[in-house]
Amino acid sequence: RSGDKKSEDEIINRLVDKGISCVVVDPIRRAFGSAGDINAEVDVRKMLNFFQRMMDQGLTVITSHHDNKAASRAGGGSMFDMTGSGAIPGDADSIIGISSPSGTQLENTNLRNLNFYMRNGMMHGPRGMSIEIGRAHV
Repeated sequence: RSGDKKSEDEIINRLVDKGISCVVVDPIRRAFGSAGDINAEVDVRKMLNFFQRMMDQGLTVITSHHDNKAASRAGGGSMFDMTGSGAIPGDADSIIGISSPSGTQLENTNLRNLNFYMRNGMMHGPRGMSIEIGRAHV
């Protein structure tokens, strides 16, 4: 449970003791559960602080997160249109976004026509530069 230092320490110690070096949280909303309001920074910050504590111990933390409904209908992929608190994209060291091409209906999207962008570097707030890094090819 995020925010409970004793539980967090127990989890971190188990991961480190087992030699685990990477934790994947997929998706954040499901991991967040009923721990609070995912739209409220004060609640989300507990989870983000736990992720930071894991990283401070040498663990890599990879998360997946989704767009809000309106952005998803529009093709998705923008770090500014994620569900929940803006602290989620604001805290990330790197973000890789995936979207369908403009004008393409989501149901007509396939792995061959997805767009990717990346925001890299430690920044405060959701204000990175989006760079399209290519299309997926299968």
